[in-house]
Amino acid sequence: MQSALGLQNEERHPVDQACEDFCPNMTMHQRVIGYCVTFGIGAILNIFSWVALGHLLQGNVGPFVALFLVGNAIQIMGSFFMRGPVSFGKKIISRDVRFAMILYLISSERPRLFFIRTF
Repeated sequence: MQSALGLQNEERHPVDQACEDFCPNMTMHQRVIGYCVTFGIGAILNIFSWVALGHLLQGNVGPFVALFLVGNAIQIMGSFFMRGPVSFGKKIISRDVRFAMILYLISSERPRLFFIRTF
C-alpha cells in the first residue's frame, strides 16, 4: 500500500533515520515501563537534591544543582519513550510547545552556568 502511494521511496533526514535505527518500534507496554523507570529515577534524584539543600545553605551549591538538573533532564528524556525521539523532538519545536521549552532552557541555564563556575 505504501509503495502504491509512493511513500516508501521518500528520503528521510539522516537524524530521523539514526533515531529510528537506534530506537526501534516498541510496544506500548515497553514504552510505559521505560517512561516509569526514567521518571522514577529522575524523581529520586530530585528528592535527593532537596536533601542536599542543607549543603546549599552552607554555601556548597554543587550537590543541589547537579542532582536537581540531572533529575529534571532524566524526567524529560523519559518522555522520549512515550512519543519516540523523533516525534518528541518535532513536538518540542512545534509552535504550541516552543515557548515553554525555551523558557525551561533559559531557566535551567543560569544554575548550570553557576554550577560550572564553582568547579
